[in-house]
This record gives sequence, C-alpha cells and structure tokens, in this order.
Amino acid sequence: MMMPVISGGEFATALKKEEATKNIPIMFLTAVVTKEEVGVTMKEMGDNRYIAKPVKTQELIDSIKQVINNKS
Repeated sequence: MMMPVISGGEFATALKKEEATKNIPIMFLTAVVTKEEVGVTMKEMGDNRYIAKPVKTQELIDSIKQVINNKS
C-alpha cells in the first residue's frame, strides 16, 4: 500500500501494538497487490484482510461482513 509517510503494513502493526486500537479489524483494499499475491501478503500481515482491485461489489460486501463478524 502506498501511503505518504509509512506503509499500510506499518500502520496496521502500530495499531495492533496499542491497547486502545489492537482489536480494531483492518481490511486493505489495494491496487498495488495482485490477487495472486494476496494469499502471501495475508500470511505476512496476520489477521488483516487484503482485497486486491479490481474487486466485485459482492466480494467486497462479503469481505466486510466477514471482518465485522470476525470470521476473516
């Protein structure tokens, strides 16, 4: 992910280290990572969900529901 100061992964790691934010589910929607790379990236990122663009609307909705229901 392309962010101005730190990467999305670094941001997620920082959130997970803080008591107040460690339980917030994180989902990345990115055009930088391909669908083929998503599996590898998800293993590296732990329980965060990665969705590679392009994504179908229903796939996005289903992923959001899974994250909300903690079934990711």
